[in-house]
Amino acid sequence: MVMFLLCAHHFFITWAEESNNKSIDYFSIDKNREERVDDQYEQFKKDSAVIDSLKTWESEAGPWAQARAYYNIGNMLFEEKRYKEAVRYYQKAIEFDSKEKDVYYQLGVIYDRFLKNNAKAVEYFTKYVELSPDAKDVPYVKDRIISLRMGDKARRQTTTSPLVGKESSDEEEVVFLLKTIKNFASESNVKIIDITPRKTKNESEMTKKYIVDLNCEAPVKKMIVFMHKVENSHALLRVERFSVISKSKGSEISRFSLTISKIGVL
Repeated sequence: MVMFLLCAHHFFITWAEESNNKSIDYFSIDKNREERVDDQYEQFKKDSAVIDSLKTWESEAGPWAQARAYYNIGNMLFEEKRYKEAVRYYQKAIEFDSKEKDVYYQLGVIYDRFLKNNAKAVEYFTKYVELSPDAKDVPYVKDRIISLRMGDKARRQTTTSPLVGKESSDEEEVVFLLKTIKNFASESNVKIIDITPRKTKNESEMTKKYIVDLNCEAPVKKMIVFMHKVENSHALLRVERFSVISKSKGSEISRFSLTISKIGVL
């Protein structure tokens, strides 16, 4: 267990710190290492004792890395439908970085959709809007804030947001996921070769998982930027799988294969 705690510690600190340092080539990994990281990640999600052990290394990393680590744990707990525990770790992330805008969005969603606390949902959605005034989804979040303040449940059915307060169809969610991935690829100068949606999975009565596979080409550093955008999106995107297919001799361009998922809240 001690060895595993050290591995989990190293994994999250490395992920958080290197996500903010694009010069570090942390996705250039061989297959064996990728499998080991996946194993550690899956075990980490299941082992609450490891999560609690985070308290022992709070002083070892900078505030940004700590905030990002707690945010990632909150996302894991959210996916497992452990919403009250997710709130605990999202709030811990805010303690280390009060401007971590995506945390406020996640908290707003939890209090709105699951814990049914309109006042808290308005508080966190409002903070998200303050920190992200130019975000594309701000008009929809503002609309949801108005709905919550009015107590108008019917507006859940009429808002046009693909993320907040809408009974959207599977097709609309997949279209939104594809569009989001393509936008991130364009912003990161990553060329998508092909992209294919998979069959939607029912995760629970309240959530679904939308999955796409894609192959793309880019320099490794550009790919890191793309992956960073995906993993840090407030739209609950996650890289499920990543591998290097081939690399042209004498070229900086490599081909990559990825699987990206999105959790949809019903």
